[in-house]
Amino acid sequence: MADTAFFNSPNCLNLTEIEKLCEGYLKLNDNTDKDFIIEDLATIQEAKIKEACFLQNKKYLKYLEKCQASLVLIGEEISEKAPQHMNLLICKDPYRSWASLTQAYYPFEKREPSIHPSAIISSSANVDKTAFIGPHVVIEDDAIVGKNTEIHAGSYIGRSVKIGDNSVIYSNCSITHAYIGHMVVIHSGVRIGQDGFGFAMGAKGYKYVRQLGRVIIGNDVNIGANTTIDRGAGPDTIIEDGVRIDNLVQIGHNVKIGQASVFAGQSGVAGSSVIGKGVVVGGQSGISGHIHIEDRAIVMAKTGVDKDVKAGEILASGIPAAPVKEHWRRMAMLNKLNDIYKSLKK
Repeated sequence: MADTAFFNSPNCLNLTEIEKLCEGYLKLNDNTDKDFIIEDLATIQEAKIKEACFLQNKKYLKYLEKCQASLVLIGEEISEKAPQHMNLLICKDPYRSWASLTQAYYPFEKREPSIHPSAIISSSANVDKTAFIGPHVVIEDDAIVGKNTEIHAGSYIGRSVKIGDNSVIYSNCSITHAYIGHMVVIHSGVRIGQDGFGFAMGAKGYKYVRQLGRVIIGNDVNIGANTTIDRGAGPDTIIEDGVRIDNLVQIGHNVKIGQASVFAGQSGVAGSSVIGKGVVVGGQSGISGHIHIEDRAIVMAKTGVDKDVKAGEILASGIPAAPVKEHWRRMAMLNKLNDIYKSLKK
């Protein structure tokens, strides 16, 4: 599946090893034993003999009948639809098991500790000897870079920034006024710690409000390419542990995002909003300033949120946002009005 021009050759596993890794159980045909080696991974549409694939979304059931894979990771509820000859690994969560398998076959490449000669590192910076520092990286005074952390080409680490252990900062990032935890992945082009959007308006024009806060990022956070996270104006901007942020997301000053929340691409949060734990925000959604979204709420794609959202509430797409049941009631009412209008025209 993977192009070896970009990825190393896969670490092949046999069926016994895969069964243990994926925490499932095998259902094999009479001609296959547990020592059989799976040589690579592929999609259900493209998988061939000696390759594995997975099926979780029922939309892809149409490909199962003709699938040539030697192993299919599949859920119990749809395994009965598989052809009798097919080798299956029954998993509680096939996609999560697939994630484990992809990492086993194609482990993340770890750079050897080194500092490129073109890097510029302040004498007062503390860069751990196990870190990797790529070409043209700049690390300013009193910055701290933890154990086994990688900072790739062209990235800028500002004064007094702290980056924890086992983190990866990809190319051309700029990070200032920030404390970053362990096992954080920051993709290319991310900007963290720049001024928040703070201006006092008046008859004489706009007057800049000095942004005096920081950005605090917890552990195991993943931030997508070209995302921007402003530092706080006074209170800090806080991203708690386990948060996942997609590409092209804007996080305003003083925003707090709770543990394990997820933001899809092109979404944005205005200043001083508080996002609870386990919240899901769909792509191209906008959250106004000073909003409180409580734990486990779901904001569907292209939604404009201008009021507080209760715990577990689901907001349907639209502007302004509305609870999903109310949204469908409105749509049903509009359809009825349209039918009445058509009947009157007759």
